[in-house]
Amino acid sequence: MSKPGQLVLVALRKMIACGELAAGERLMEIPTAQRFGVSRMPVRMAFRTLEQEGLLVPFGGRGYQVRSVSASDIAGAVEVRGVLEGLAARQTAERGLSDEARQALERCLVEGDRLFEKGYVTEDDLEVYHDLNMRFHQVIVAAVTTRRSPTRWRATITCRSPR
Repeated sequence: MSKPGQLVLVALRKMIACGELAAGERLMEIPTAQRFGVSRMPVRMAFRTLEQEGLLVPFGGRGYQVRSVSASDIAGAVEVRGVLEGLAARQTAERGLSDEARQALERCLVEGDRLFEKGYVTEDDLEVYHDLNMRFHQVIVAAVTTRRSPTRWRATITCRSPR
């Protein structure tokens, strides 16, 4: 996502979380783009992301509406995501990582350490953190679905002790 798209995404997410954008409130591309001083494309991308996250729902074929979310909904979603990502992490650990995936995870960790070492976080840091956090989790989940080479399968099979 582009920098303007990330700015809009972070701002809208924050506005929804703090109640500045109330449940049921309509959002349209053009007014939102004007509000943030960006073109419609970053707004469109932010809306789609927020829809995928379950924060917005399509509204009558035009625009979106802020979804009504209870504390129970949020707790349930976090719990489900935690279980699924935990399963993905376990399977990744059991099956092994490609060198490329391992390097990507290490880059995320180094970037995260660099981001927090100064002892405070700026608005720009939050955007960077969001991006690297998404990349980190995507690498773990992708590692589960990525097929391993036959050589790695043979190594896995050969190394397992008989039961």
